[in-house]
Amino acid sequence: MEKINKLLLTIFIFLQIIFDMLRTTSIIDIEFLGLSVIELINIVFSLTIFGIAILKSRKNFKTYLIYFIILGIYLVLHYYNTTLFNPMAYKNQTPSFLIETYHILITYLIPILIMISIIEMKIKKEELISLIKYFAFSMSFLIVILNLFKLSYVAYENGGSFLKYNFLDWFTYNGNNYYELTSKGWFYSTNQISAILLMSLPILVYSLYQDRKIHNFIFLGIQILAMYMLGTKVASLGIFLVFISFFLIYLFTSLVLNHDNKKITAVVIVAIIGGCCFLVSPLGISLRGEQKVYEKLSDKDEFQKLYTLNCKDEKVIQEEKDYILDIISKYQENLNISSYILNAYPVLDDLSYWCTFLNNKNLPVNDYRVMKSNILHSIYERNNNKYDKLLGMGYTLNFIYTEKDYSYQFYIYGILGLLLLVGPFYLVNIKSLVEIFRNLKTKGNILNLILLMIPFIGLLTSYYSGHILERSFPLLTIAIFSGLAYKAINQE
Repeated sequence: MEKINKLLLTIFIFLQIIFDMLRTTSIIDIEFLGLSVIELINIVFSLTIFGIAILKSRKNFKTYLIYFIILGIYLVLHYYNTTLFNPMAYKNQTPSFLIETYHILITYLIPILIMISIIEMKIKKEELISLIKYFAFSMSFLIVILNLFKLSYVAYENGGSFLKYNFLDWFTYNGNNYYELTSKGWFYSTNQISAILLMSLPILVYSLYQDRKIHNFIFLGIQILAMYMLGTKVASLGIFLVFISFFLIYLFTSLVLNHDNKKITAVVIVAIIGGCCFLVSPLGISLRGEQKVYEKLSDKDEFQKLYTLNCKDEKVIQEEKDYILDIISKYQENLNISSYILNAYPVLDDLSYWCTFLNNKNLPVNDYRVMKSNILHSIYERNNNKYDKLLGMGYTLNFIYTEKDYSYQFYIYGILGLLLLVGPFYLVNIKSLVEIFRNLKTKGNILNLILLMIPFIGLLTSYYSGHILERSFPLLTIAIFSGLAYKAINQE
């Protein structure tokens, strides 16, 4: 059964690459019994892997049972709280216990089940490391080869446009739009893939440090190139973060713990070459180019009246609603307000929010992630339900994803939801951290410190970039690394 479970885990992990690419196609809409076939396959695989692991171990069965009972109670209370929602706060809210539970199952519970399975099943850390190495290479190779033949989607376009330039054109590019140089293969989300490759990169760096075989050079080089192709700050600048972290861990274990470490010449060479490549990467070209200069709107005569309005006075803003609508309509592009945000939260639905937004004299400097989070906070305040803080307003609020993890989860699932759905990943990794500190001399080696660093990179990166704690693929990656780190650090 153990061999079967290892095989199932391997298939499950590699299926995620295929499934993510299928999310860009109409196949994602194929359903069976009202459920997405892709999600149904993930559910069956994760439950089977978890079931076999628990039946073979049974060591912490009571602990897991208590957690699932508490989670079940939370789901009932969470749904009940969504039925108390005031439709005047946001008209798109449609409470549904099935949708709430299904979303939490496919987004959070599947990764938690996989993390527990890895902890409980008898799989060696070396097997998992090898599995992750080939998983990361497969993703990176697809991005690079599709870029080379210009069959890749542009990273920052949702319409499925194929790129005009491949990485060979980076050296001669004379345009002023670096986005058209980026590419994401056939994957669904650039930010998600950036986070996944960032978390996987330390494994490839360690593999080269451990064994200077030619294929480890190739694997690492291709992944660095793929991360530059994505063009995000998380991927492109994350390369530097990973190498710096590796060197710090190396110095700490060598100088402080007096470990007899190997030479790192090969890693240093790749780090230098990889760092130099940043200069011709899409993000590097962008940073060298001219920065967009915004017109200062606060100097315009039309805006002066805004700064005299009391946006909290309902009577005042109702009298000036045509004026507020006219300003937003006329200067929408200058204000950097996306149409999909206006469609999701029309001006007339909350004049107070939009008046307050326009009152900012620093406009048009506008972070759309902050804007979406502020709108969600406005809905939270308008709903005025004291239980929202603990239980959340629910995924069936149907508001657009804010791309600000932790704050989004707070508003949607509440404090209890955060503790139950995200807390297990912190709990497992904090236990691993404590175990290292208890046996620092023996367990504070390069591999253990790198493995522990990886899930924390994912959990902390999510605060700045989003797309990690609300999407199953990157959360699965955190789960796999959390389970691997726990197994490696607690392994006798």
